[in-house]
Amino acid sequence: RLVKIGMSDTADDLSNAKLKPGATLDKFNEAIKRGESGSHRNILVDNPGLVEDLAVEFYKYNENPKESPNLEVEDEDDCSFVMDCLDHDCCTDDADLALALLRMLKVLSRKYANRCNLESEDIRIIAKYLHNKDSLYVAGEAASIFLNICYEKENVLLVIQENVVQHLAELLDSPFEDVQANAAGALQSLSFQEEGRVHMREANVLPSLFPLLTHPSVKVR
Repeated sequence: RLVKIGMSDTADDLSNAKLKPGATLDKFNEAIKRGESGSHRNILVDNPGLVEDLAVEFYKYNENPKESPNLEVEDEDDCSFVMDCLDHDCCTDDADLALALLRMLKVLSRKYANRCNLESEDIRIIAKYLHNKDSLYVAGEAASIFLNICYEKENVLLVIQENVVQHLAELLDSPFEDVQANAAGALQSLSFQEEGRVHMREANVLPSLFPLLTHPSVKVR
């Protein structure tokens, strides 16, 4: 009897957690699906402002990891619609939209279940934003995602395969501290795995990191 009550309470807690605003991608994913019935059959073409607003809303609810409703739900999120948006030319050409979606993905990459289900194509899509010429802030957000996903060894191997390290190293010279810090953090995450350390040495990334050890910003150091 006590066991049944405990299991019921756990299920109720999970159900309640999923009802919190920003806990799941349901609202975002449903909007993307509905957009398939628009004139261009793609919401990014018909209404990119709505996609950006939904991404900004999700990030607002989850910006602080300590109060993130999405992290309260351990289940894997269906990130396929987010990745599809990021892979679309409309997003590549719109820095504000890209920034909103990358921040959304940064939140999602904090969750273990999501980090464990990435594929090489996902890495490729994220990596293309590292050399965004229109906005270094977009590149910095992409770097912050790699900081999270490289906690998993399997993802480190994918990152090496897609030759992401050199793009991260180039961001170390950014004039913006947040971008430098995110790039340095991503490389640090890579270095936790032996394969990552070997690859960084072979890619001659270490000379780019050494000057940051005396950077005036604690965030960068």
